[in-house]
Amino acid sequence: MKKLIALFLCLVMVLGLVACGAKEEPKVEEPAPEVAETKEPEAAPEVVAPEQLEEVAPELGTLPLVTEEATITIGVRQSPNTEDYETNDYTKWIEEQTGLNLDFVYFSNDKTESTTQLNLMVAGGEKLPDILWGMSGVDPALMYELGEDGYLVDLKDYFTEYGYWFWEAYNEVNEAEQKQIFQYGTDPNNGAIYGFPRYSESKGDNCATGAVINAKWLESVGAEMPTTVDELYEVLKKFVTEDPNGNGVADEMGLIGYEDGWRTDIVSFIINAYVYCVDSNIYNVTDGEIWVPYNTDEYRQALIFLNKLYQEGLLSPLFYTITEQAELKALMTPAEGTAICGVGGTSKSLHYETDHPAALEYVALPPLKAATDLGGYGAYMGNSYAYHTFITTDCEDPVLAFKLLDFMTSQESFLRMRYGVYGEDWDYADEGAISASGTVAAIKALDSSVYGSQNNRCWHDVRSTIMPLH
Repeated sequence: MKKLIALFLCLVMVLGLVACGAKEEPKVEEPAPEVAETKEPEAAPEVVAPEQLEEVAPELGTLPLVTEEATITIGVRQSPNTEDYETNDYTKWIEEQTGLNLDFVYFSNDKTESTTQLNLMVAGGEKLPDILWGMSGVDPALMYELGEDGYLVDLKDYFTEYGYWFWEAYNEVNEAEQKQIFQYGTDPNNGAIYGFPRYSESKGDNCATGAVINAKWLESVGAEMPTTVDELYEVLKKFVTEDPNGNGVADEMGLIGYEDGWRTDIVSFIINAYVYCVDSNIYNVTDGEIWVPYNTDEYRQALIFLNKLYQEGLLSPLFYTITEQAELKALMTPAEGTAICGVGGTSKSLHYETDHPAALEYVALPPLKAATDLGGYGAYMGNSYAYHTFITTDCEDPVLAFKLLDFMTSQESFLRMRYGVYGEDWDYADEGAISASGTVAAIKALDSSVYGSQNNRCWHDVRSTIMPLH
């Protein structure tokens, strides 16, 4: 069966390549084929946590996972910030704790390219890594397709039979969110769960679109912090015409960001001044009525304003072509040392060289005041659910692979995965300490630059884990 599917995918790709070079013909709407019988989707499975973790099988929750030599291969989207996965501090810690040897198969960090690589491996009949970790280009539809076609292991029963650290983290999540975690990743056709979940809880301080502004440039051009779209327009004109970086070259950019990343979509930042709009959660509700922003007059006004910025050179066209965090970092903190961007849709932990002098010039730009009755928002990023980590059917010991992912869900593993080496890059917070979002602090960062800079301390990504404390 796999060979037939592989041959079919190869044929589809060849035809796609041929089609790319041909002139696009007008599409003709074809009538939908008649379907004799509609299959009802199965209900989401009830995956029940053990009532007492102490009651699970004695070998669960103990380390190491193996006492004899064993290797697990992990396919990862290679982060440009991770120097060497084989010798990485987090890798070495996982190997020391579990007794496993980890080998890596590398995919492109670009999620579209990495998905293409995966599809080509499937089409070519290549052996897949035991685990595919952090493959964010694999959307639910592709996950279900790969699972139903026999490439991914159904993990539905594994959580109850082999999970331990997963349930420790899961039990920290409220009941409503617990149900969402499994429901999101359940195949509606057969009730299978083909991926290991990633859940991130929002503490109320997460914006889906954030922006920073160069405060030094504001002072240079004699402008105040903009609070409306009109004030922002005037500031941007000054930024691109009055040489605020003082290098005598007309190299200043007004607005910059990139649309394929967290807190980087500067266009959405502008749109929310006109109408509340979050592309990852497209429905708005007013007085019990569900509506979408994309067909409103307010949304059209936002597009007209954005077109004005683009036509006048205030919105950089690079916004539409930047595909990597590293590319944005090179613009926000350029090698020559002089800032060239006025306003950016960026995250300082990801898009700045933290020891670069330009990084200190940027401050937060608050959400703009309402340009219409429906606008004036900082779009909120709620709790997130994702299934981007999988065990493939080429894995000879899927139970062992699951136990590895289960251990990677443990609190210390997540903290090392995200923040680096314990005791050097982070430590547990003092009792009673309060975080920046006003909640009780879980940890304190000793070196906050680890996640956003190039080093060998962590994997610079967080997957296959539950983050109620993030």
